[in-house]
Amino acid sequence: MPVVVNPDKLGDLDHVAEDLGDGGRYLQWTITDGEHGVRASMLRIPASYQYAMHEHVDWAQIVVMEGRIRIETADGTIHVVEAGGTYFVPPGERHVETMLEDCLVIVLTGARERYTRKLRRVI
Repeated sequence: MPVVVNPDKLGDLDHVAEDLGDGGRYLQWTITDGEHGVRASMLRIPASYQYAMHEHVDWAQIVVMEGRIRIETADGTIHVVEAGGTYFVPPGERHVETMLEDCLVIVLTGARERYTRKLRRVI
C-alpha cells in the first residue's frame, strides 16, 4: 500500500518536535522507517542551525522543498542548494550542512542509516 503524505496530514505521522533551547524548533516526521530498503523523513529546520561535520553509514539524498542549505565537504568544497534543488551524499562522505534560511527538506537514506540529530545554532 502506498504511503501518501499531504501537508494537512503531517500531524498524523510519527514525529519529533523539539525546542532547541534558544528559540529554534526542530520538527521531524517519519514517512518510512526502513521498509523497502529506504528511510524517508521530512524535516523542518530553522535558519542558522547546522549539522556539524558528520558522515552517513549509507547514502543520503536530500530534497530542499523550502529554504537554502550550505553544504561543505571535508576538502572545503562549498555548495548552496536552493528550494527545488537536491543533493546526494555517498556513504562515508564527511560534510557539514548549514541552514541559510528556514528549511523544509525531505531526507531519503538507505535502510541502515539511523538519524542522530546534531543540530546547533551557528549564526
